Amino acid sequence: MKPFWSNQLQDIAVDEICTCGHLRSEHGSQSLAMDKTEAMLRVANEGGCCGEDCSCSKYKFARFVGMHEHVEIHKNRGSLCQC
Repeated sequence: MKPFWSNQLQDIAVDEICTCGHLRSEHGSQSLAMDKTEAMLRVANEGGCCGEDCSCSKYKFARFVGMHEHVEIHKNRGSLCQC
């Protein structure tokens, strides 16, 4: 997603969070059939959750995540940001 200033967050929105609590960037890709020609479209970050032990099968928007919260999320998980 393209970062933008969010008046609601009073921060730059850099990601989105799913109803499962994981970031959109942590969700895998989903393949969709386009039409009867069997053409496939790959939609990044819309599929099942890549988080360990998470049963979320499809990304569902909950809210935007600000830059500072994004940094804190990755600090607390002890992982490097893959964005």
